[in-house]
Amino acid sequence: MPGTFYIETQTKDGLARIDIAATEVTIPISIVAAEVALPIKIIAQEVAVDINIEAQTVGVYLQPEWAVKEGQDKNFAYYSTDKASGEHASGSYQVPSGKTLFITSIQVNIFAYNVADRDLAQHFFAEAYTDSGNFKVQFGGDGGAVLDFSRSLRVDAGDYVNFRAYNYSNHNCNIGISAQGYEI
Repeated sequence: MPGTFYIETQTKDGLARIDIAATEVTIPISIVAAEVALPIKIIAQEVAVDINIEAQTVGVYLQPEWAVKEGQDKNFAYYSTDKASGEHASGSYQVPSGKTLFITSIQVNIFAYNVADRDLAQHFFAEAYTDSGNFKVQFGGDGGAVLDFSRSLRVDAGDYVNFRAYNYSNHNCNIGISAQGYEI
């Protein structure tokens, strides 16, 4: 099908435009550069564009890795020592105005305070929740646990996220809860 199209780009001297009328068009483009931005506007009925880009490095980051690279990662750690059965380690965090916190993982560790008790069960119960009720995560175990979320837990601006890990052993323990994520 015959058609007319044009390629248009902004240059330092002004707007550059190439008008092309053809039944079929193939435009091979080869770019070799460390960084390139191509503001090309193509208007046509049918266009085949063959683009070959050779870059020195190309990287794709998942959001959590990008947040670490950009310094937006968040790490929380709350520990308590010599806690009797039923006592806990805890902490909370309020998300600043204009920000959103995404929690990607939570960990708990627990071990007997007295060396003589370390071969006993080290039971715990832990939870993470928001004051708004947006989410509540509860889990338990013996010695520790790690939760990695396939879908991050979201905490909106102004909301508090709370972390608690309880000693449910029959002896005193050191206990801690930590969480990782990013804030954008």
